[in-house]
Amino acid sequence: ISSRRMFLALQGLGKQAALYMYPYEDHSVATYASDLDLWARWVAWMDTYVKNPKPVQPKGQAATRARRLAKLIACSGNRERLP
Repeated sequence: ISSRRMFLALQGLGKQAALYMYPYEDHSVATYASDLDLWARWVAWMDTYVKNPKPVQPKGQAATRARRLAKLIACSGNRERLP
């Protein structure tokens, strides 16, 4: 599958994706400026998603379970009855 098609497929699924295409370069980086830009983007990605990741918000049934568990934990000291 080509890079462009993969990028469009990910976007179509609502995923966060980025495609960087440098002019006059094929499968490898050929210029020093492009190499620096590519490394800067990799480091920024690592800082965002590895070093300081955002907590994942559960959806659907998992969200319902998470809310119920949070309520159980909050009520455990009060001895309240849950519905």
